[in-house]
Amino acid sequence: MREQQGIEAEKMHKQVAVEFECAEVWIRATQLSTDIYLELIDCQDFDFWDQITQIGHAIASSIAEGRARTAFNDCADHLVSARKACRELLRQIETGQKIEHIEPSIGDQWISETRQITAMLTALVTALLTARNNALQPA
Repeated sequence: MREQQGIEAEKMHKQVAVEFECAEVWIRATQLSTDIYLELIDCQDFDFWDQITQIGHAIASSIAEGRARTAFNDCADHLVSARKACRELLRQIETGQKIEHIEPSIGDQWISETRQITAMLTALVTALLTARNNALQPA
């Protein structure tokens, strides 16, 4: 009985840790999206501005949608979508630097932050899938 309680407590602890990490990555993604929007608000290339701001927003939105899901697979799917959006954002930032819409130092900061967000999302997806697999195993 005590062993079962210990296992349940450990599961709850891991769930709380995942939820906290999910909230942290959402905050960082939201800040990055805001930074991109504010930095490029005067960009004359509307198509570029529209694409990069939408992609930045999509990252935070996918994370928020994933947090709202209770099923492991649904949550993981949304976090994977956010991770894919991160890859697209990296390409847009690199393009923006090449066509001189984004200053190199600012772009480098955004690239670094996007890579860190991607790493956090990868860790969260791994944790969710591990928790799902552990929950499926008979006790």
